[in-house]
Order: sequence, then C-alpha cells, then structure tokens
Amino acid sequence: MNIFQFKKFKIKQNPASVFKVNTEAVLLSAWVGVEDKKNILEIGSGSGVLSIGLLQRLTIPSFITLIDIDENAYRLSQENIILNNTENMEAKHSSLENFSESHSQIKFDLILSNPPYFETNYKSTKPRNVYAKYTDSLNYEFLVKTSAKHLEENGILALVLPYDDLEKILSIGSHHNLHLNRQLTLFSRPHKKPLRVLLEFSKTGVDKLEIKSLCIKDRDDEYTDGYKEYLKDYYTIF
Repeated sequence: MNIFQFKKFKIKQNPASVFKVNTEAVLLSAWVGVEDKKNILEIGSGSGVLSIGLLQRLTIPSFITLIDIDENAYRLSQENIILNNTENMEAKHSSLENFSESHSQIKFDLILSNPPYFETNYKSTKPRNVYAKYTDSLNYEFLVKTSAKHLEENGILALVLPYDDLEKILSIGSHHNLHLNRQLTLFSRPHKKPLRVLLEFSKTGVDKLEIKSLCIKDRDDEYTDGYKEYLKDYYTIF
C-alpha cells in the first residue's frame, strides 16, 4: 500500500491492484455538477477517491453513501474515509441490487459511478479483477435502470465510460427516460482516438445540451491548460 497525496486529501491505494487512483475517476469528481446536491450515492467506490474528492467541492451540508460489491474495495474505501477524518460519508459492502432492495424508498440528488468497463469473453481468474473490470458484475442496463429509480426528480446520474460505449449508454438512458445534459469526451493526446466519455443524465433534461472535449496532454507531452483547470484543486503538480 502507498499514499497518493492530493492538495486537500489523501488516498491509500495499492498500485498493483485495480483499486487505485485513476485519471477518469478524479476527473469525474472535478467535473460533475454539485450545486444543491445533499444526498449522494457512489456505485462501485473502489478506493473512494471519487467521493472523497467530490467532498472538497460541496458547498452545502451533504452526505455521501459509497457502495461496492467487492469486500477489498469496501475496506479500502472505509480506510480512506477514516484516513481523511471524514464524518459525512459512509461506505457499505453491498451490491447495487441488494442496496436498492434494502433502500427502496431512498432517493438521491446525485448518483455517481465509474463502472466496470470490459465486455469480453476472456475473464481474469482473480475475483477482484472480475468485480472491478467486467460488466458481468454490474451491467449498464441494470446500473441505469436502478439509478433512475433512485434519482430525485431534479437529480443527476453521472458516469464515466469507454467512448466506444457512448451510443449504447445513450440508448439505455433514453429507454429509462433519462436525458443527456452534459458530455465531456476525453482524449489522452490530440492525435489519439477518444479514450473515455463523462456523462450527466437527468429526468428533466436541459434547454441546451453541453458537449465538450478535453485532451489530457498536448503534442509536446505537456498537460493541457484545460486539464490543469479542471484538476488544479486536486493534484499537487498543478
């Protein structure tokens, strides 16, 4: 285990594990809209970096619930909550299905997820990798359907996904009466294909859809000004 130090918090992580600090989770934490968000749920918390980072941006009293089906991830999230002396946050060892059944009446202003990505016939033999990487443990259809059920009328569902899954997730969202409000397409370099896409959905929609793109580094392998602007309050190097 080692400690990843941010400007306002720190995260215990295992660099050899899938449950470590990653760019897309930190960026979702910095990008998602947080105005008037009081009751927040993160699905698949991993190290807890997304929610602990988000906590630094909240301007009103709020409570964040983190759930993860993997016991190692749950314990790591809990350790990081304690490490940062965080009181208005709770980690739970639970699948989304079990959590939804036991909290069927609870609604959230904001639901976040950096879900499993890879739909493939090959599966790792390590249970931790299966939970964290493959959509067998949390498929998009169930994630969106269940999130829609637990959203307040003015709530937001925020996801980060592989860009190649964009059309699939938009179709699923539409099927469950969720409207795309914002989209940020993430590139590693200007000449590369899109890497990830960050999305915000809501039940009510917006008058004007916001679609932007962001490169992490430029052609000279330097971090772009746009990337620095998003993460200037997070990373110590900016």
